[in-house]
Amino acid sequence: LGRIRAYFSRNLNKCLQSLTSEGPPYRFDLLSYRGMFDPVVLPPMLDWIQSRASAVTEVHIPNCLIPPSVMIPLAEEGFSILENLEALYLTGNDLGRTDTFRAFLRVIENKPRLRKLLLYGVNLSDPQVEQLAEHLTIHIKMPLFLAIGDVGDQGLTALASLVREKVLTTFACDYVPYYRGKPVAIEPLGEALATGPLLEQLILIDSYVDAPACEILCRGLAETSALMSLDLSSNKFGDDGAVALARALFKHRRLTALTIEDTGIGDRGVEHMAELLLRNKVLKRLEMRNNNFSTKGLGAVVDAVTKNQVVERIYFYPVEGPRETVQSMDAKINFFMKCNQVKFWDLVKDNRRVLPWYKILHGLLNHNGQLGYMESTLDMALFLLQNRPDIVDLGKRRR
Repeated sequence: LGRIRAYFSRNLNKCLQSLTSEGPPYRFDLLSYRGMFDPVVLPPMLDWIQSRASAVTEVHIPNCLIPPSVMIPLAEEGFSILENLEALYLTGNDLGRTDTFRAFLRVIENKPRLRKLLLYGVNLSDPQVEQLAEHLTIHIKMPLFLAIGDVGDQGLTALASLVREKVLTTFACDYVPYYRGKPVAIEPLGEALATGPLLEQLILIDSYVDAPACEILCRGLAETSALMSLDLSSNKFGDDGAVALARALFKHRRLTALTIEDTGIGDRGVEHMAELLLRNKVLKRLEMRNNNFSTKGLGAVVDAVTKNQVVERIYFYPVEGPRETVQSMDAKINFFMKCNQVKFWDLVKDNRRVLPWYKILHGLLNHNGQLGYMESTLDMALFLLQNRPDIVDLGKRRR
């Protein structure tokens, strides 16, 4: 055991030395440390933090599973004295124990520059989330990016108050548990959206926002004036929710990015999204991957994009359509590829019948816009190079 501890101490010292070479300002980042958090590693960590207290601006310790015997003194004697702390990433560490949670609350006191707080999977109960919201209202002086998960009705109500009290610019609440066989109450958040003048980004992924909850949320979305990005992925609100969402955003003047992946949307919902593209001249990015629309819905979106001169990025996968639509879809997609304002997009996933040359598209147009693998004809590659040279990078990395 002594030799194991010595090994991890050496490993930690190497990690801290690499952090020192990057600053100042410094970021306390344990991502590269692959060792156990025995109390033997606590002194070097505290020495490193305390000797650079005024220069450390970020703390990154996600998914480290730090035990309370290390986390509590690290928080009380280390993180609490970081007066210029701007970002705190504690995702995947258990903060639910009473003494650990108390130490965490002391960390965020007197942090006038704190602007980003990530707390996914930290095992907080709803009463603890309420305490956290009250603490943030008192101590946070700058608009805050808050990401948190696993909250219930009480917790979501408390967090909605932060939107209403002008504390949050970004609110990410992912993977809300399905309490009592019904969605978590969304009404407080919908009401807060209408009066939250600072909220610019809202992320509710896999939060059981069904069609009725989506309609409630849309009432607030129609009134919000600051929101610029909305992500409702993995919520099965279907066509009814998509219709309500599109109508709420027809006249929105700030929203530039909308993500509704894996939401059960069919042709009716996608056609309303196409109408949204025609009527809203601000939206620049639309993501609709992994939904249930056919080539009919795909055609409506393509037609809308060709008429909309604002959209820059669009992502969507069609599902299988009848073979006879391939020729008409080819013509639309050829025209779509010549729309110079669209820089980044996916048309297909694994569907040969909609696009016979899907593999070359999926390979060439990867998510970095660089040249990927080629498994199709040279003619297709030449077509892409001639029509859209801006999205093909013939770099050495992807030859």
